[in-house]
Amino acid sequence: MQLERELLDIIPTYQDQLLELPPQPSAASLAPVQETRKLVLDLCADYDKLAKRILGLPCVKGGEEERVQRAVWMRSRGVLQKEMAGLPALPKPPTHKKSKSQPQSQPPSRSSSLPGSGLHTPTDPDAELAHRLQPLLEQEALLDQYVAEATAARKFEDARALRASLEEIREEVGRLVRQAGG
Repeated sequence: MQLERELLDIIPTYQDQLLELPPQPSAASLAPVQETRKLVLDLCADYDKLAKRILGLPCVKGGEEERVQRAVWMRSRGVLQKEMAGLPALPKPPTHKKSKSQPQSQPPSRSSSLPGSGLHTPTDPDAELAHRLQPLLEQEALLDQYVAEATAARKFEDARALRASLEEIREEVGRLVRQAGG
């Protein structure tokens, strides 16, 4: 709960810092905001790791401790999904390094609507991260449940294979979060 409070307390600070940035931020004005963003992402990673450790503590299957562990884990999933999806991206500092051989036109924006589809592609890297993490987190939850069921049914070979898949999913989630952190 303490780590969750720290995370939920620092996110408004990050959002306030973003609002205080000048319209054309320089690399120097972005530095404190980047530091706060890194702190937010580190807290998210620590929170996720702690929730997984709590979930992995030994307990009686089907007992009250297991329900509490699952509740803690599910709460952490909800908090992380909500906060990662709503985490605003940092603006890019202007780049003044244009080669004379390159045309001065801007490349097409990724935020343009797809013709005829009415769809709008996400431009916020954090929204993209949340969009990419969502199916992985759902798969992780399902695999975790399947591992518990296979272990309870004494299907140890199945449980071992499921654990390997679970670890791959967790590594991918960690890799995506680390990439987003810069």
